Amino acid sequence: MKKAISSSLILTIIIGAIISGCNSPEKKVDNAVEEVQNANEKVDNAKNELNDAKENYLIEMEAYRKETASKIEKNNSDISRLNDKISNEKKEIKADYVKKIAELKKRNSDMQVKMDNYKADGTEKWTEFKAEFEHDMEGLGSSIKALGENNIK
Repeated sequence: MKKAISSSLILTIIIGAIISGCNSPEKKVDNAVEEVQNANEKVDNAKNELNDAKENYLIEMEAYRKETASKIEKNNSDISRLNDKISNEKKEIKADYVKKIAELKKRNSDMQVKMDNYKADGTEKWTEFKAEFEHDMEGLGSSIKALGENNIK
């Protein structure tokens, strides 16, 4: 009798484990639907984050374009002042300054074209472009300033 009760108890436990461990097809479908909904939410969140990042990138790029346009305009103004200052110089010195000023004008114009031609091509390339462009703009500004200081002497 003890054996029969033990066998019945073990059989009941095994059947209970099998029944509770098995999911019905309906439950499997419900779980799958829930997983798909969670995945869709994650995709939607990722798309929103990507769109926000693109928008911020374009806003930053436009702000930098305006800042650069201002710097280029200032360079044009400084170059014009240099042109005015050299009018009283000796002919030999003036010819050298006119040549240097023409080079600076061209570099400044090239910088404007470079900025105007840049197309949005991702944040990594933008960062590289911006660093290189900033370096070139600083070099141009230094050259203009140096020529102005040499002209004053």
